[in-house]
Amino acid sequence: MITKTIILPDDYQATGIRQQLKRWFIPKKWQHFLRIDQNILVNNTYRPFNSLLQAGDKVTLRFTELDSPQNYLADDFKTLSIFYEDQDLIVVAKPAHIKTHPNQPGERGTLLNQVAGYLAQSQQKPYILHRLDMATSGLIVFAKNPLVVPILNAKFRDKIIHRYYLALIKRNPHIQATGQITAPIGFDPNDKRKRQVRQDGLPAKTRYDLLAENNHYQLLKLTLETGRTHQIRVHLAHLGVPIIGDPLYETPQSFPRLLLYAYQIDLSLPFSDKQIAIQTPYPAIVNHFLGQK
Repeated sequence: MITKTIILPDDYQATGIRQQLKRWFIPKKWQHFLRIDQNILVNNTYRPFNSLLQAGDKVTLRFTELDSPQNYLADDFKTLSIFYEDQDLIVVAKPAHIKTHPNQPGERGTLLNQVAGYLAQSQQKPYILHRLDMATSGLIVFAKNPLVVPILNAKFRDKIIHRYYLALIKRNPHIQATGQITAPIGFDPNDKRKRQVRQDGLPAKTRYDLLAENNHYQLLKLTLETGRTHQIRVHLAHLGVPIIGDPLYETPQSFPRLLLYAYQIDLSLPFSDKQIAIQTPYPAIVNHFLGQK
């Protein structure tokens, strides 16, 4: 069982219990068990779902019907870079060239194995919420309990959690200061590893802003409105500016690693309206390229 206790803030506007559970993105299945098991308490007393919550109320939720299917082998975590952690989630930085998670039972050597090793110290385990390509580095959020998995997934789905990427490209004078790429993306019939822009592909939308440039290179900030495989990489290649070092979409490959980084997450915390921005410093290699004359 997992118990959550929330004290409603002083500026809270009176809201029915059922509506507040929806605002917290609690799945209907779990709402059902909270009601029939009388596992929602307001100021230590069970209240029906049509009751109003008021500022200052203490809401206690006891979850007993939680699935917990994810189990991963623990790895050494000494090199793990942690950028944020609380009782529900952890945000870490994935290096380039390691996988986000295992694909086979018993597999080790992925970021998720490292996080599993770290959380094992406190008898916890990680739950995957999203991924980065193996060649991409940057911030990834993992849940620390099964309760917040559907809540955070819903916030990702509804674009309440925002992810921002940096990509370094060769300078193109036709790249505007800000723009949007809406080309549909589908499979490349000639290479199962790749995707391509094609009319029968799935809708895809990428927004970008030009952050910095010199005579040779440009740094873009990108956000995803959709989540297609390789979306940023395919969209920039489609514009004729593949990401520097992209092993699949830049020909010939001009640098031995992909210069794409998930550098910021605007995170909406579970059971809260609080938003926090988590950001990594610009990678040193970006400054190296932009410093060139």
